[in-house]
Amino acid sequence: MSTPKQIFLAFSLGLLVSCTSNGDMLLKEAENQLLNSNYREAVSLFLQVADRYPNSPYAEKALLRSGETFFLNLSEPEKAIKYFSKVISVYPSGKEARVASEYIASIYENTLKEYDNAVIQYQRLIDSADDPGKSDNYQFAIGRSYYRKGDYSQAIIEYKTLKNRYPDSELIAEADYQIANCYFVLSDCQRASKAYRKLLKKYPDNEWRHDILLSMGVCMEEKEHYSDALVIYRDLADEFPNKALIQAKINAIEERLEEKNR
Repeated sequence: MSTPKQIFLAFSLGLLVSCTSNGDMLLKEAENQLLNSNYREAVSLFLQVADRYPNSPYAEKALLRSGETFFLNLSEPEKAIKYFSKVISVYPSGKEARVASEYIASIYENTLKEYDNAVIQYQRLIDSADDPGKSDNYQFAIGRSYYRKGDYSQAIIEYKTLKNRYPDSELIAEADYQIANCYFVLSDCQRASKAYRKLLKKYPDNEWRHDILLSMGVCMEEKEHYSDALVIYRDLADEFPNKALIQAKINAIEERLEEKNR
């Protein structure tokens, strides 16, 4: 004969299995609606899963999928942030919380162009430290956000922070490149040229070589070191994608040098 405790446990287990089964079916139907491009219907079903079965293994995923659908399919980033934030607040230790946080940071940076909010979100990702393997990426994103905001001095600080804290990061070379670019847009050609030369020496086959040489040529022009600029542009003439641009610069400098020697 079953005891009251056994009966209660059996009832609870049956209820959990039933909720799990129903939640699974509803989630699958939401995914089908999504595949058929019925995005509003899909969101409605995802939210039903989260509301009806909050303790099921499907609720957290359903909330995340709601945010993804608003962002990726309905182009409603503010609503996407709302549901990504709910994932974080309701399931802070869940497996989808970090994904939701990354979505929020990316939306602020790349879609809404709210760079201060993006910096806050990336810093929170760093501080949470449950996946330190990505911290260098978040730190780089902070530097990038300041660069896009136009705060080049702070961007330099953030890129240098990346180099100091994560010396083994695969992003070190790109951080060096962006630091040099920051000096360039700040019209600090002396530091920019020095940083560019150091970058070329350390990474001679880097992917930014053409742009680096072009920037160095521009710096030489600003310093009125026209002969040095001419050497750089002539070296670039055959390999730079925009050959018309380089040839125009070569012609302009040659004219200046001719006038100077008259």
